[in-house]
Amino acid sequence: MTSQYPVADQRSAEQAAFEYLNNVLSAPWNGPLEIEVLQKPEFVQDDFLITIDGLCIGIPKPLLALAFCYARMCLFNVRVAQNADPLQSIAMVLRITQTMLIFDPEHITAANIRKRYLQSLLDERFGARDVLDGAIRRELWLLDSLLTSPLQRHSKSPTLWGHRRWLTEEFMEWVLDVQRADILGTKRMTILYGSIPDLTEIMWRSFIEPELHVICKAGSRHPKNYYAWDYARKFMDILSEYALLHEAFEDSRVTESTIAFVQGWCLMNLTDTSGWAFLLFLMGRADQSVVTRGFVEVGNLALTYSYAQEPIWVYVRTLLASEDYLDDTFRNTFVSELYAWVEQNGKSRSSSVGSTAVKVQEEYPIQESRYLVLVRKHLHWIRQNWQGETRPEEFDIIDNAQLARLSRLAL
Repeated sequence: MTSQYPVADQRSAEQAAFEYLNNVLSAPWNGPLEIEVLQKPEFVQDDFLITIDGLCIGIPKPLLALAFCYARMCLFNVRVAQNADPLQSIAMVLRITQTMLIFDPEHITAANIRKRYLQSLLDERFGARDVLDGAIRRELWLLDSLLTSPLQRHSKSPTLWGHRRWLTEEFMEWVLDVQRADILGTKRMTILYGSIPDLTEIMWRSFIEPELHVICKAGSRHPKNYYAWDYARKFMDILSEYALLHEAFEDSRVTESTIAFVQGWCLMNLTDTSGWAFLLFLMGRADQSVVTRGFVEVGNLALTYSYAQEPIWVYVRTLLASEDYLDDTFRNTFVSELYAWVEQNGKSRSSSVGSTAVKVQEEYPIQESRYLVLVRKHLHWIRQNWQGETRPEEFDIIDNAQLARLSRLAL
């Protein structure tokens, strides 16, 4: 479906485009939008028609450019006059800056102005609490839409992620109130969850899990999204500070749930180094039992399905080599099992001679031999970087020269 572009008699094309775009964005949407800028001619039916399909909207690039030009012209002309309604002026500025951020996610001036005007809502002369609640809800909706949309630069924008971090830190209590408002109420919670959840459960369902959804979706939009996962680290630090002030909030439970959530995403994005690095960061904050359980799942899957992606093995080898995550006995046992697995698979391939060799090559092409070399390479790395008083017996048996040669082959 398409939304009709308004016909303006005495207004400029830029102003008409600006008002048209903001009227569409101001509609009562029931979730974050997926915004796409239509640049290729074959996808644009009309240069000045916004395509709408559910929560997905397509904005033609010419229309967005006109709206941006008008917004930039108006940005420094808007002033809060003494005889004017300050809330109306603030609403206009927020419409201007959201248009500019859709066009250019690195427009720091627009982001800073939004910060200043959000802070101004705390002024007593601007009235009721519900005004700030609505502004925060709207800001979260805008950031969710921009960071998770299939746009070229937005999901990896340091300006947008920095703005979201500022919003979370500055308005922590307000954000919590806004996010959990939909599930508060004893009767509703009992119907949904069977019992009245505690503070940790409410926080997880209303605030933490939605944030993780935004982070992971942005990570899927732009693989190896450093800024998204850096925000995730800061977000976990904010939760730790919150736990110090609220005894009923159990940070360890949140960390365990976050590990399960992020590990599931990582196993679907095996080559995403940034995601695995964040999972390793989480493991450093978790109890040893939680780390062991998560590691066993990842390690067994890597061996069972012959995952040959480098990031997952960097994650496995780091946990095994360091003494900060796992129990020494468990580490020694797992490394010994890895050596046994390599030896068994190496012998099975070297014993394939004659006519059976052809069959083995058909069932297990070169990929398996490369995978075997990959595991040997990382075992060599573990041996070279091992920490702890006890060491697996295999470290003293294995031939250093052979391991070094195989390591060079795998590079």
